Amino acid sequence: MAVMVEKYKKVEEKDIGGINGIGNVRGYTIKSPIGYKLRFDLKLTKREVDSVLEGKASGDLTGMGSWYFTETNGITYITCRWDVATTKSWMNTFRFALSPLLRWNHALVMKKGAKGLAKKMNCELIHY
Repeated sequence: MAVMVEKYKKVEEKDIGGINGIGNVRGYTIKSPIGYKLRFDLKLTKREVDSVLEGKASGDLTGMGSWYFTETNGITYITCRWDVATTKSWMNTFRFALSPLLRWNHALVMKKGAKGLAKKMNCELIHY
């Protein structure tokens, strides 16, 4: 079943996975602020409740993502490590010329994602 998350993103659950959701696969389609789309799957490879999520990306992005959750003085901090590369040939071919634009675009996408996560969790985003 596909679920629309805002008008520029699509998330589709492809496999529910097993115990603790390990093996869960979700397909993502993201349209960037500058107009290109990325489609990738993210397979959950590690989950430690209230602590760590890790996943393997494949498709237009390949690599690993890790999200670490820590709590200090009643504030939950999320640290994201997204170690991926693009498989889109035009991005790879022109990455040196487009690098500043792509970095700006990426920062905007991440900030919007952080705001969306805070809204979904019904909490305040205090730092990005």
